[in-house]
Amino acid sequence: MIKIATRKGLWASIDWLQIRIFGMKFEDIARNILGIPEEYFSVESGRLQHYNYDYCYRFGDIRIYDYLDTNYDDYFWYESKGFEPGDNMLVLSGKACDFLREVWLSQMNISFKTFMKNLLVYEKRITITRIDVAIDDFNEKPFFTPTQHSLRFVKKNNSFTEKARPTFLMEMNKQELPYI
Repeated sequence: MIKIATRKGLWASIDWLQIRIFGMKFEDIARNILGIPEEYFSVESGRLQHYNYDYCYRFGDIRIYDYLDTNYDDYFWYESKGFEPGDNMLVLSGKACDFLREVWLSQMNISFKTFMKNLLVYEKRITITRIDVAIDDFNEKPFFTPTQHSLRFVKKNNSFTEKARPTFLMEMNKQELPYI
């Protein structure tokens, strides 16, 4: 887990991050977004549920999904398949988030917060399709009660969506949760 903040025995962290990236080759994603040389990745067949990617580049638990028949110069081929040139999916599981924060980014003296801010450079090319936030409470007496959490889940389009107030983490920040 990527530890974002802590206060009175609370740990908030990003436990999963999934980003769809358009118009970039795998090599550019590896080097420019992750800061990892592309030769560190292995190539294997791989599917991602709800998407048509047919293989992925893998470095530990970091995965970048792509299409096998990639031809970046043939826009009509992409259009016929129903996707845009350079359509990739970066998937960071909990272990991948931990590795990125604790090992890779720390070697470069970059915080995960800075990593996320750096994504803004690519805001027209990326869509965050999934982000899971974990809040762990290690206090003997819980810091938040279930009522204070007020997290409700509703079924929408055959998937469960959190129906929490969007300002929930911002309110936690107002309580002076220091960023790590």
